Amino acid sequence: MRPATTFHKKPQSKATTLPKGYLCLIRWVGHALVRGDERYRFVNHNTLRKATAKKVGVIIMRTKKPLLAILLLVALPAIGRAQELPQSFSLGKYIPDGWWMYIHYVDNPERKWIDEQWAEVWDALKASGIDKDVLGLVFGMMNEQQKGQTEAALAKAQELLGKVCWSDLVAKEVVISERIGPPVPDYVFLARGADGSGEANAKGLASILEYIASIVPVIHVVPEKIREIDVWSVNLDGQKYTVHLIRRGDVVGIVTNRQTLGTITDLMDGKSTTPSLVDSPRFKTALQNVKKPEDGVLFFDYRGLLRGVNSLVTDACKEGKSDNDEESAAWSKIFNSAFALVDVVDYQVMSVETDGRQEFTHLFFQIQADKMNTPLAKTFLDRKPFNPFDKYVPAEALSFSMNTSVDLGGLYRTVLSFVADTGSEGKEGIDELKQMMAAVGFDPERDIFSWLGGEMIQVDLPSTTISPFGSTPDSVMMIRVKDAKVATQKIDAVLAWIKDIVAKEAPQFALLMTPKTIGSIEGFQEVAAGPMAMFVRPVVGVADEWLIIGSTADAVGKCLDVASGKSPSIRKNDRFAKEGLVPKGPVLASSFSDTSKSAQEMAAGLGMASMIGGMVAQGIPSDNPEAAKGKALIQSLFGVMMKLGPVVQKIDFYSSESSMTVQEGTTVRSEIVVTYKSPTAETKSADAAGSRP
Repeated sequence: MRPATTFHKKPQSKATTLPKGYLCLIRWVGHALVRGDERYRFVNHNTLRKATAKKVGVIIMRTKKPLLAILLLVALPAIGRAQELPQSFSLGKYIPDGWWMYIHYVDNPERKWIDEQWAEVWDALKASGIDKDVLGLVFGMMNEQQKGQTEAALAKAQELLGKVCWSDLVAKEVVISERIGPPVPDYVFLARGADGSGEANAKGLASILEYIASIVPVIHVVPEKIREIDVWSVNLDGQKYTVHLIRRGDVVGIVTNRQTLGTITDLMDGKSTTPSLVDSPRFKTALQNVKKPEDGVLFFDYRGLLRGVNSLVTDACKEGKSDNDEESAAWSKIFNSAFALVDVVDYQVMSVETDGRQEFTHLFFQIQADKMNTPLAKTFLDRKPFNPFDKYVPAEALSFSMNTSVDLGGLYRTVLSFVADTGSEGKEGIDELKQMMAAVGFDPERDIFSWLGGEMIQVDLPSTTISPFGSTPDSVMMIRVKDAKVATQKIDAVLAWIKDIVAKEAPQFALLMTPKTIGSIEGFQEVAAGPMAMFVRPVVGVADEWLIIGSTADAVGKCLDVASGKSPSIRKNDRFAKEGLVPKGPVLASSFSDTSKSAQEMAAGLGMASMIGGMVAQGIPSDNPEAAKGKALIQSLFGVMMKLGPVVQKIDFYSSESSMTVQEGTTVRSEIVVTYKSPTAETKSADAAGSRP
């Protein structure tokens, strides 16, 4: 754990505390997408053991204290030992081994400031009155009887939901887990609440279930006791599938399936013969590949997932076999082939930690060693990395992102091969598809995949164009090509085709293509479209091994100047150097985004949209009751959008986000860092002058 950082004291908000687990889970599970960096290089434990062994050998040869040497030898095997979760992740021991998905969040005192910011956003949302506006819209579409019934239902819902203190329910820990297997998937949700909150919250949840059962005759809630664990079992008439609300101390949870209930409660009481997931060697080995979690941990066992799905499909095929043996066997073959095709990744593990005003996500993918050369694996991994990453990224860039993407040609061929191998119908389908494409003169291999590489770079720069639509960043998108000459021919042909279409369908926006030389590179085309040419003049062309599309020629020139050494790269950007993840070698992906003004930009966008929408709504005729009602509804919706602006402006505590992904043999490692504004930055007004670094 990093040393805690001392922050300035903000006035304590009287806001209702947000349920911490929900927001954090949404944020960092979303971050589990493959991104990352290598600023925090992970230790190669085999290398560490070898190096340590060498040093221990020297000590043994030189030391005059044999006992010390013996102790070092005893300790040596522990280096690189499978890692265990911190004690704060206590609920993990209640998840059975073999479950493919495990997501675990715990409260971290270092996140207190961030939680307070989100509580203020929540307060602003409640104070905006948007909830009343939305209800007004809903009630406006109802008659008096429907309105009365809805009001009664909402009042009852508010009464029932008020019996649960939702923030206390998830105050300390939240776990979500899933097992795929016949007859249906099983789910577990567990939460460790604030001290002394378990009994009241469990009874509040039980009252919600009992009310639902009182109005739905086929649902029955049966209270019971399993040793010291309170259980409310939800049974459905004629169904074996069951759902159970459980409570043990301050731990409250939802469990599906009676058998799973027995396993979970046995694990809680230490009576289970089934080991827990977090105690399994597989999980511990996976966990050692990421930094020790402080906020959360995620584990996806992809091989376990495929085994579970395979079991479900196998059972389904067996059940359908009596009706049509031949069809069932054919489907079974197709599914088996599909599983073999996608069975590439072994597992994924992720940990999250907070250090002061920065949140770090560490992500690790283990690829099955014997699947590295399979068609699907090669479409994602057999790519050309970025080295150096900053070759085309100017120092003044507001944001950039790059990734090796996917080999579209390889993926296309893999899919065609798979479909053709499913049988005669698959082959016939592929033949028909090829004939249809040939009839219109289109061949994907020749027209796209032969020259388009797919690796991509996106760069946003300070705006140099003033338009009635507001100031938007200049942007440059680059796509790697395999053959620059062919790429130029294809792009010219596409532009000519678009020009002809626009001339026929929208002559007022007739396109004017002007050859453009940027720096010393010829062959670009500047595109002007009728009256829009005053504000928008994008350029398209091929330079080096890249197809380049820029919002302005100036923006493209800045990127090319970096590549030629005329201008400094993003490495010279102080903000990026301080908050970003700076690669030191080849990367599959890298990104940096300045988010310091995102709140103001989102609020401005909402304001502009609501203003334009309101003006459009004014033009809607209201010469009959139905039209008048529709017009009023649209105006109300844009009014709600306008009220969201001040709420969105409260999300003004983000500074930047950066990520990086690297491949090391059969592993893919990613890092993500989210930086929040420093106390100094918070004192500045939202509309402070100056461009973003």
